[in-house]
Amino acid sequence: MFETMTRFTTDLYLYRLDAETNMRALGIDLDDPASHGFVGQREAQMWRLLRATCVDLQDMFQQLTNSYTQVVALREAQASNAQAKSVRWLTVLGTFFVPLSVVAGIMSMGGEFLPGEKRFWVYFAVVGPVLVGIGGVLGVIMGWERAVGWVKGWRGQKED
Repeated sequence: MFETMTRFTTDLYLYRLDAETNMRALGIDLDDPASHGFVGQREAQMWRLLRATCVDLQDMFQQLTNSYTQVVALREAQASNAQAKSVRWLTVLGTFFVPLSVVAGIMSMGGEFLPGEKRFWVYFAVVGPVLVGIGGVLGVIMGWERAVGWVKGWRGQKED
């Protein structure tokens, strides 16, 4: 559709140029409405009407093309916002799971901290405060009110 509107705008521009070229060839002054050159007054008026119609239609198609371009830009912005929301979830998941993986990796290096060994409970003792600390930092960064509203909104979306 955009291509068609652009083509019409270009065609109308060319038609207007043709009309102006013909008007000059007939001796009709483009700026003087009283001028009729080598043709009669009525024919000069018709040439002016043809030129004015081309200009008006060209302007209308140009405005329509601009509006269409703005609508496309808005739709792209909406798609970008939706994508940003999706990435936000990945960021939140990464914020919580990457530190857990780091602690698990460090704990798996030692013999007594491996799963099933005597000091495996230390993993949970370390991970608990790490998660609370990360949650606290996120709460401060995002603002407590905003974080609570975000969690409530997330729960509301899950229930729908």
